This record gives sequence, C-alpha cells and structure tokens, in this order.
Amino acid sequence: MKLYKLLENKKKKIKGLWKSKEYSLFSDKKDLLLKFPNIDKAMLDTSDDFKIIQANVLIQSLINKNKIEKRVKKYLSLSEEEKINFDIYQGLPYLISKEDEIIYIPCFTKALNLIYSKEALKLSEAPYDQLQKDFSASLIDPFDEYGFHIYDSLFSRLLKVAEKDEIAFFYHVDFSNIYIINDQGRLDAKICLFDKYMHHINKNGMVERIKPIIDAYNADDKKSLIDALLTQDLISGRMHHLIYKKERKFKRNQFRLKKEKR
Repeated sequence: MKLYKLLENKKKKIKGLWKSKEYSLFSDKKDLLLKFPNIDKAMLDTSDDFKIIQANVLIQSLINKNKIEKRVKKYLSLSEEEKINFDIYQGLPYLISKEDEIIYIPCFTKALNLIYSKEALKLSEAPYDQLQKDFSASLIDPFDEYGFHIYDSLFSRLLKVAEKDEIAFFYHVDFSNIYIINDQGRLDAKICLFDKYMHHINKNGMVERIKPIIDAYNADDKKSLIDALLTQDLISGRMHHLIYKKERKFKRNQFRLKKEKR
C-alpha cells in the first residue's frame, strides 16, 4: 500500500492557501523562472507544493541579484556622506556556505557570489556589468550544490525539525506537510498531515508532535509511523482505520499473488 499517496489524496483542503506568502511569491514572480534556460516550463503552472518551494528559491535568488545590482547603481550616485549609512544588502535573504561565506544568489557559482557579497562595486565594471543582461553561463543547480541546507536558510519557509545521515526532515506551516529531503536537495518523501475527515485542526506544538513520526520513519517502522500520526492528532481515527483496511487488502493481494506463482 502506498501510504504517502493515500495521505495526500485524503488531505484536508486548506482555506486561503493561495494567499500564503509561498503561493503569493510564486504567483507574482514566476515569470522570472524563464530567465533559467533549462527550466522545465511546466513548473510555471505547477500545483505541486514542493516544486513551488524549489521555484521560490530560484525566484528569490534572482530578486536578490536584481536588488544588489540596482542598489550598487544607487550607491554610486550618492554623496560620500550618504554612502556611510547605505546598506546594499539590507533585508536580503541569504545562506551560509560550508566555507562560512554569505551566499545571496545560490543559483550562481561561489566565485560570483564573492563578487556580489564582498566586491559588489565591481558589478558596474567590465566584465561583471554584462551579468545584468546575460548570466546564463554563470548558473548552477543550487539544490545539487547546497543539498538540503538551502532549505534551512532564509530562501525557504521550511522549518528543519531533524537531520540524520544524509537526509533532513522539514515542516511547512502553511502546507502542513513533512518533507524528507536528501543531500542532493531532492524530495525523498512527503507526509501529508490533517485529513479531510478531521473537523478540528490543532497546529499547536507541531515540532514535538512530528518527532515520533520521524523516529518511526528512521526506524523503517511503518506501523509505528501510522499509529504515531493518530496519537499525535495528525490524522483522524477514520483515516487511521482506512489506512489499516487498505494495508490488510494489500497484504491479502500480495499473499494471493505469491500463491499463484507457486
């Protein structure tokens, strides 16, 4: 039985989700994705929540790029006195690399990020001034480069709950899902919380309530995971019953197929 797919199919619809910051950024700025020559254009119309999270990392990267370039131009137009209190990087999200370098544009190489973060005035000079028009040759895959760490930064609204070996466990407050992400920055599994049979949704103390599910996942203990979802009030009793009903049916079918093969 495909447990995670069943949880996704029975997930309770979240009212006003399209007004959330995650969806709003994607909806308002998704045309920036066309700046990436190898982008899957299907991503522009996606309803997949994890793809939207990834898309927003790329979008925010280019927003940072554009803001830094515009602020450099403004800085150069200021008087010496005005320059003293002018901060090119004010309010910009960033991540810290393994080398403890500030990364403002994770879709750019680390070498270019050093220019943008430490020598930004060079952006008004050749050859860096050309990056304003054409930067396709400078693009990298930020998810390959930074793995799950990129989601544990200001480029993401995911909350990291735990980390083990080469995977990390995140929770998204608006989407009400657990995301299990590997060190290539890709999704290993998604556990959808709160099914359509629940009349009341309690989101208090979510981090502590999620931990037993993570423990069961790491132990490869499916039964404990299913039971923990119920005891932590993350699925309804009806959903819990439905899961086990389908689990029994799946096992019966597996047993029947094995007998037929003999």
